[in-house]
Amino acid sequence: MIDQEKCSLIVMLTHLKEHSKVKCHQYWPSQVWENESVPGIPFDDDKEVFLVSVESLMPNLIKRRL
Repeated sequence: MIDQEKCSLIVMLTHLKEHSKVKCHQYWPSQVWENESVPGIPFDDDKEVFLVSVESLMPNLIKRRL
C-alpha cells in the first residue's frame, strides 16, 4: 500500500513495546545500509527497503530515512 500510494512519509506514534506489551513490529532495518524483507508485506521483486540514516531529534523522537 505504501508503494502503491507513493507515500513519502510514514509516522509511527507508538514505541515497539509499552509496559512489556508489543505495540508494533519493527518494519525497518536495524543498521544503516542494511536491507530488510518485511514479512507479510508483498514487494515487487525489484523493491528493497534500506535504512539510509537515523537521527535522534528529541528523547522520544527519532527520524529514520528509508
